[in-house]
Amino acid sequence: MNIIESPYRLIRTQVSEFEWRFEESQSAWSATEEFDGILEQGRGNGKLSNLLRRFLKCNPWHFDALTHLAMCKRQAGNVLDAYAFSHTAVATAKEAIPKEYEPSKHRIPGGFVQNRPFLRALHELMQCCEALGDTDRAATIGFEILGYDQEDRMGARIELPKYLIKQGRYGKAAELFEEPNFAGTFHRASYLLPLILLHLDRRKEAMVAIEDCLGSPQTARYLLNPMLPMPESDSPFGLSSGSELEGYYCARQYRQLWFDCDGAIKLLSEASEKVAAAGWPKYYPPFES
Repeated sequence: MNIIESPYRLIRTQVSEFEWRFEESQSAWSATEEFDGILEQGRGNGKLSNLLRRFLKCNPWHFDALTHLAMCKRQAGNVLDAYAFSHTAVATAKEAIPKEYEPSKHRIPGGFVQNRPFLRALHELMQCCEALGDTDRAATIGFEILGYDQEDRMGARIELPKYLIKQGRYGKAAELFEEPNFAGTFHRASYLLPLILLHLDRRKEAMVAIEDCLGSPQTARYLLNPMLPMPESDSPFGLSSGSELEGYYCARQYRQLWFDCDGAIKLLSEASEKVAAAGWPKYYPPFES
């Protein structure tokens, strides 16, 4: 009788009894080597989706491949297909979680590279839920990611404030920004903190938060002038930090939240007068050479 080995299992690490990591069987490990080659081969040439489908016909249990196919579908605008693949990826991965795992005290930290495909699957499902307008589920999954990986290597905290604002959970959003482990790590999402503070009637703190945001002023520039055309990228590697293109995309993502918050745009306009007069440099004040 042939014994079919499960491709994945979740085991306790030797680092801590509270930390767990995914482990692949030998056959799954061999499939992952093939999958890594597919990612390298298909990245950037438009063929990745077809290559992943072919791979999944032979390895339908490979949840990282399912996640990457979901990413391809979402980026192509096929959100329902993306949701289906990401949902299957998460469900498949969770089959490896044993009954002994207790969410209240155990963790699946992203510091172990073996855990990142699982966290990535959850992150993709979160983004699919948002794209479908299910902000409540997106927020729930975001906090689930933080529960597994308290250092949040997938960056769920970058998306969570947006969901919480849409839900009117301003206090919870403020708590997220005030979490000591996350201080100074919100990057583009820092532009949401002033809105949260204004909703909580913490105006003085909101003004300070706006001043902090203006250190990277391009988002403010595009928030204040929605008619500005999309700029060209200044980097062959995608969005560069502080660039006009990053500001354009962030403003497009956050604009409605700013306009929906009473007095927010007016406050941003007043606070931006000096940086606007300086010609909207990439960083403000400009770094000294």
